[in-house]
Amino acid sequence: MKPKSFLLSILFLPYLIWVLAVIFSLFLVWILIYTIGLIPGVANLLLALYAFAAVYAGGGIFAGIPYTFFVVGFLFWSKNKSEKNIYSALIYSPLIVAFISALVLITIGLISRFASGIFPPMKDLINLGQISLFGVVLILIYGYILVGVGIVGYKTFDSRKWLKRDNEAPQDALDNIPTKNNS
Repeated sequence: MKPKSFLLSILFLPYLIWVLAVIFSLFLVWILIYTIGLIPGVANLLLALYAFAAVYAGGGIFAGIPYTFFVVGFLFWSKNKSEKNIYSALIYSPLIVAFISALVLITIGLISRFASGIFPPMKDLINLGQISLFGVVLILIYGYILVGVGIVGYKTFDSRKWLKRDNEAPQDALDNIPTKNNS
């Protein structure tokens, strides 16, 4: 895999985790139903895991829309960019996603409040701002955890020479170069 492809594949990590959370929450329901009361303590653990997966899966529906806009824009932007530029941009990506998500949340909140035809009270606007700020904090924490995982993966693959660079010739081509010793 080329370094640029690996860096761009990091963008799809949240989608993968979201799909796993959906699958986990759908199948865990049946395990939870059949194990409640059978093994002490396991039911509480399964219920907590199910709640986390279900909330994450539901949040993926809301946060997935702004993130998809970001991914599409990032892929178009990165088309002619270098590996170094993409790497640098990935570090700032949680900030961009948080900004886009906050704008979407505030816009949806304002549209729903103005749809009734009356100006919303200040308390509602303050609550909307607080909810948006809470969402931004969660997105930043989650985003930088995923970026950190991606960067660690990138550095690991790069240090083990698992990433194929364009300027590196394949080993077979190097074996066929005539030298003084083998000509």
